[in-house]
Amino acid sequence: MQNQQHIHGIEALQRQHEMNKPNTMGIVGFILSIVALITVWISVFSFISIILIFVSFLHVILLISALIISIIGLRKPKKGFAISGLIISILVIFIYLFLVLGSASIMESLVVDSLSQS
Repeated sequence: MQNQQHIHGIEALQRQHEMNKPNTMGIVGFILSIVALITVWISVFSFISIILIFVSFLHVILLISALIISIIGLRKPKKGFAISGLIISILVIFIYLFLVLGSASIMESLVVDSLSQS
C-alpha cells in the first residue's frame, strides 16, 4: 500500500516536472517563423538579384523548418509558442504565395506587352 503511494507520488512529481519544462521546440519554431517573416520582407524590398536569390532560398528553408518544428512543439505541454509559430508560418506561406503569384503575373503581363509592341 505504501509502495503504491510512493509510485503515485513519483509519477505526480514527474508530471509536474514535465509541465514546468519550457517547450523548446515551440520556442525554436516561433523564432524561425519570425525570421522567415523578416526574410520575406527583405526579399520584397531587395533590388539586388544575388541577395534576392539567397534570401529566397534561405526563406524557403526557414519556412519549412519553422512549420515542422512548430508542429512538433504542439505535442508538448505549454503550446503557446508552438501555436504562434504555426500561425506565423502559415501567414508567411500565404504572403510568399501572394508574392510569387503576383510577380509571375507581372512578369507575364510585361512579356505580353513587349511581344505585342513588336
